[in-house]
Amino acid sequence: MGVSNVSCCRSDILSKNRDSNPNSITLRVNHAQDNDFGFGASNVGGTGSISRVTDNRWYHVVGTISDGFVRIYVNGVLESTSYYINWNIGSNNSPLLIGKQQGDGSQTFFYLWNGKIDDIGMWNRALSQQEINALYQACRIIIQPSNQTTGTNRNVQFSVVSSEPNSTYRWQSNSGCVS
Repeated sequence: MGVSNVSCCRSDILSKNRDSNPNSITLRVNHAQDNDFGFGASNVGGTGSISRVTDNRWYHVVGTISDGFVRIYVNGVLESTSYYINWNIGSNNSPLLIGKQQGDGSQTFFYLWNGKIDDIGMWNRALSQQEINALYQACRIIIQPSNQTTGTNRNVQFSVVSSEPNSTYRWQSNSGCVS
């Protein structure tokens, strides 16, 4: 997930939440609390990361809830665990929203995300530390290509370095994939 400047009190990365729904789940950046990541369920509780979000940097963030433990992992590392006696998440019929939250009966969205979000996944169980670390290590881009400007019909060379020797990289423009 990439981050850009956000000045609000918080920005939602992922939410399955409505104002009055007691069974909500939210992953967000808490700007009022030193730009940490927060994860939780409204009827269970939450936890916050040690890492502080820095603009224009990608993070791999995972939140899990299992057996009363609410955990948050940043870049494959467990950063915080909180324990709650009531840990049954329950279910709700709220839409799953990416980069925003919606109030009850409202068409208005709030806690809008101002940045980039990539590779979202949800499981019907809590992932283990090993599974989370494997997801983080699977194909990390170590060096991102930098923006370049050129004239029409001119060649440009980009370089990408990945931790995975067999990884592939596809360029995409607004008109589709570039070979």
